[in-house]
Amino acid sequence: MTVRGYYVKKGEEPDNRHAELVENEVRIISDAIEKLNAALKQVGFNDITSETKLWNLCDSFVLLLKSGLSAADEEAAISTIASITEKSYNEISASIGHIKDMLNEYYRLPADPRLGLNLSGLISHQMLTSGLATSSLISEVNSETDEVSITESIAVFRAAALFYIFGRPGKGNWDGDTAARRIKSLLDGVVNESLQSEILAVIEDDQDDDKGRSRIEKSSQYGLSYSSIKKTAAAVLDKSSSHEADDFEDESVWLSMDEEEMEPLLRSFLSSMKPPESLEEEREGELSVLFSDISGIQHFIENTDRLPQMKGASSIIDGYMKDVRTLRKAGMPSLYSILRDTGIPLEAVISSGGGNIILLTPTPLADYLVDRLAQGIREATGKLRMVAAYSSFSVTDASGNLSQDSLITHLNQARDKTIQMKNDLTATKGKLIDYGIELRCESCGSAPASELFTVGDNERTYCSDCKRVHDYGLRESFRNTFQDYQPNASKLLGYGWDTFSEHILDFLAGNDAMRNIEASKKADLAMIKADANLAGAFISNVPSLSALIEKNMLLTNELQGTVLDAFDWLKQVTKKELDELGVTESKEESEKLGLRLQLGMMYVGGDDLMLLCPASYCIPLALRIAQTFYERLGGELSMSLGIISFPTHEPIRLMIQAAESLLSYCKEVSRPFAIEGKDPMGVLDFEVMKGSLNAPSDLKTVHDFRRRNNLTQRPLILDDMKHPVLSSVVSYGKGDPMRAIAQASIRYEAYRKNMIEEDASGLEDFWKASSEIVQNMDIQETPGKLASYDASKGRGVSFSVYMAGRSETKARAGETYGKIGLLALGDEEDRIGVLDARTLARLMMGG
Repeated sequence: MTVRGYYVKKGEEPDNRHAELVENEVRIISDAIEKLNAALKQVGFNDITSETKLWNLCDSFVLLLKSGLSAADEEAAISTIASITEKSYNEISASIGHIKDMLNEYYRLPADPRLGLNLSGLISHQMLTSGLATSSLISEVNSETDEVSITESIAVFRAAALFYIFGRPGKGNWDGDTAARRIKSLLDGVVNESLQSEILAVIEDDQDDDKGRSRIEKSSQYGLSYSSIKKTAAAVLDKSSSHEADDFEDESVWLSMDEEEMEPLLRSFLSSMKPPESLEEEREGELSVLFSDISGIQHFIENTDRLPQMKGASSIIDGYMKDVRTLRKAGMPSLYSILRDTGIPLEAVISSGGGNIILLTPTPLADYLVDRLAQGIREATGKLRMVAAYSSFSVTDASGNLSQDSLITHLNQARDKTIQMKNDLTATKGKLIDYGIELRCESCGSAPASELFTVGDNERTYCSDCKRVHDYGLRESFRNTFQDYQPNASKLLGYGWDTFSEHILDFLAGNDAMRNIEASKKADLAMIKADANLAGAFISNVPSLSALIEKNMLLTNELQGTVLDAFDWLKQVTKKELDELGVTESKEESEKLGLRLQLGMMYVGGDDLMLLCPASYCIPLALRIAQTFYERLGGELSMSLGIISFPTHEPIRLMIQAAESLLSYCKEVSRPFAIEGKDPMGVLDFEVMKGSLNAPSDLKTVHDFRRRNNLTQRPLILDDMKHPVLSSVVSYGKGDPMRAIAQASIRYEAYRKNMIEEDASGLEDFWKASSEIVQNMDIQETPGKLASYDASKGRGVSFSVYMAGRSETKARAGETYGKIGLLALGDEEDRIGVLDARTLARLMMGG
C-alpha cells in the first residue's frame, strides 16, 4: 500500500483530508499496463520496428494517459491518434472508452511514496520526466538546427524515459527488474523484441554519463524539485515525535504508513512550503520552459452579437490549445499538430488552456517554436496575436550534479517576460480601423466587409475571418453538439438541424420553436459568468513543476466536472419534480433541458466559465456550481458568479458586459475574505435586464451604490446555501435549499409551458406581493440607474412564498405584510433584501 497526498482535501466533511490510502498499488499498475497494451493494439500498433512508428506510439501512449483528465483531453486524444494511425474517429473513441475506469485508478498513484514527493501523481511525473529527458537529448543531438531529426536512438530513449517510472509503484524506491518486467508486458505484441531490447538497454545502463538511465533519473529528480522537497520534508520529520530526518530515504517507513499517520505530516509540509527564490540573472542551458499568452482573447470571443460567432471563437481557441477533429477538418493548425510537425514530444506540454501554453523545449528550437505558435493562432483565428517568452536552464550544473535552480523559478521568469510583452503590445496597438473603407465588418469593425449573408430578415456584412469563425461555430460546434446528443435531438424535438439552427437563442431560453407560448409567458435567456477566486495564487504556490501540473490538472478537471455534475443534477431534479406533478412528458422535458445546457456551454476552461441557460434555471444551476466547486476543491477555492437574464433580442455583447460587470463586483467583494483565509462557499450577484443599456459595464457601480446605501445585500456572500434572501423566496425548512429552489423554478416552468393548470410554485404570488413593497419604497429598478428609495418602508420585511395566496396579494401593503409574515430580512450591516428577493423570484419565473 501507499499514501497519496493532495494539495486540497478530499472526501466528505468532517473526515476530509489531504492523505488518501491507495491499496493494491501493484494490482492497479498491472491492470493499467494490461489495458494500455490492449488499447495500443486496438488503435493499430502491432510489432512495430521503425523509429517513426515508435515515436508515434509514444505520442499515442501520452494521449491515452491524458484522455481521462477532461473532455477536451479525450477529444484531443481521439483526434490526434486517429490522424496518427489513420483509423476512424469512432474506432479510436471505442478503444479509449475501454480504459476510462482503469485511468481513474491510475491517476490515484503517487509519483513517490515519500513525504512531499507524494503530492505529485504518477502520471504527471511520468510525462514530465520524459519531457525533460527527451528534450535535453534532442537539444544535444540537434544543437545546430531548428528542425528535429527523429533518429532511432532518440525514439528509443524517449520510450525508455516514458516507461522508466514503472519501476517504482509497489517498491518504494526504483527497481530495475520490476521496470523491465512491466515494460515487456506493456510492449508485448506492440513493439518487436529487438526494439524492446534496445529500450530496456537504456534503463539498464547505470553509467553516470548522462547518455542512458542517469539522464532519466536526474530529470526525474529535477522535475520533482527533489532537493528542496527533501529539505522541507526533513525539517517536518525532525519536528515530529515519531520520525526523524533520516526516515525520508527509508522506503520501509513510507510503505508501512497509513493515511492517519501521513495526514499531520502532510499538513505540516504544506504549511512549511516556501516559494523558490527568483533568478538574479538569465541562465544558459540546453532546455527552456516556454510560456505563451494570447492577446485580445476575451474581445475575440465576446465582441459580437452573433451567438454562433461567439461559440466558434471559443471553440477554435479551445481546439487550438490541444487538438480537435473539427479544426483538422477545417484545415486549421493546433498545438499538438505543430509539436508533432516540429518533433517535440507531446509530454513536453506542461499545460495548455485558457489562452496560455506552458511547455518544455530544446533551447535551439525555442525561437522557432515561439514564431510557429504565434503563426498557428493567427492561421486559426485570422486576427489574434500570441506573445511568448522562454527561460533557459540545465538539469545538471557544470560538475554534472543536479542543478539547484528551481524549474518553477524559470517558469515565473518566462511568465513575467510574456506579461511585459503583452502589456507593451496593448500599449502600442494602433487603431485598426481604416476610415477609407466604405463598408466594414459588422463584427470586428476593422477589416473590410467581404461577405454578405442573411440572418432571419436581416443582412449581415462580415469580413472573411469573422464569417469563417461564425460558420465554424454554427456548423461545427453547435451542429456537432446537436447531432452527438443522446437521445437523438431530432427525434426529441420533432425537427432537424436546419429548422433548429434558426431558433437557437429561443431554444436556449426554454422557448420551443414549434410550440405556441403566450408572449407574456415567453422566457428570457440567462448568462452565467463565473471565475475562481484567487486561482492564480492557488496554482503558483507549489514546490515543483510536477506539482504545478497536478494543480493545473486538478483545477481543469474539477471545474469541468463541476459543470457536468450540475447539468446532470438539474436534469434529475427536473425529471423527478415533473413526475410528481403528473407531467407525462417529464423525461422528454428533462432531456430537452440537458440539450439546452450542453448547447449553452460557451466555454469552460482554466478557472472561468460562461454558460447560457433558461433564465428560470439559472439560480439553482449557479448555486449547484458554486457549492460543488467549493467542495471538490476541498474548501481551498471558491467561485464568484455574475448572472443576468435578458430577452433573446437584446445585443449579446452588451449582456456579456453586464454579466462581466457583476462578476467583477463579486470578485472585488470576495477578495478580502479570500486573503484573510475566510473564503465563503461562493459570491453571487444577479440582475434582470430589460430594455437597452447605454453603459452595461456600469452595473457594478449601481449595485455598489445600492449596497453602500443599505438597499441591497447583493452580491450574496454564501457561507452556505441558506442565505436569508434565498430563504425568503422559498421555504425549505430542514431540507436541501438548492433542491427547494430548483423545485420552485421547475414548477413555474411547467406552469409557463401549460403542462399544469395552476402555478404550484407560488412564485408569481410572491413576486406580486414584493412588487407592492418595492413600489411603496419608490425604488427605481432600472439596472443602469442609481436608485431613490424610502428604506424605512422596507426594513424588516421578508416573505415566505408558501404563506402567500393569490387573493392575499391584492390586499393593501400593510395587510399583505401581516398575512405573509414579518420576518427579518437584513444582514449584519442592516442591509435590506426586498429588492434582492423580488429580483430573484423574477429570475426563477424566467425573467
